[in-house]
Amino acid sequence: MGYLTYSLIQDGYKTVGLDISQTAVNNAIDNFGNYYICADLLEFSIQNPEKFDIVILTEVIEHINKPIDFMKAILLLLKSSGYTIITTPNKSFYPKDIIWESDLPPVHLWWFGEESLKYIADLLNAKISFINFKIFYNKHYHAIDLKKVQKKICRTQFLINTMSW
Repeated sequence: MGYLTYSLIQDGYKTVGLDISQTAVNNAIDNFGNYYICADLLEFSIQNPEKFDIVILTEVIEHINKPIDFMKAILLLLKSSGYTIITTPNKSFYPKDIIWESDLPPVHLWWFGEESLKYIADLLNAKISFINFKIFYNKHYHAIDLKKVQKKICRTQFLINTMSW
């Protein structure tokens, strides 16, 4: 939508927003100004190696078909002292019996936890660290217990079937 890019620009940072969707870029330009580029990340990273100090991905990586290739492109964009900041729904926060809590495919293709992100970082020879938002999440998000949901679904289906007789 462009508001993060615009907020950073308003705070004095030299910033550009990038999206593969021309519609999204046009909307951001219409709302906030000409601070956005429509491009494929892989092509953009080849044309702009080691150009950026920081790359920020807010709720993006879980939508990417090939996240390892995507992260290779991100790392190519970064200067040797650069950082990337990534936010994504965190599977590790939820109990182990929760199979999937984020949007289902085709919206979210992946649900990452610390182990999977560490695996990608190790594979790409990158350092990784995490910020713990557990206190925030405990106050604002609630996991769904699939066993309880399945029981309710089965019970509801049974009642509907009984009522249709």
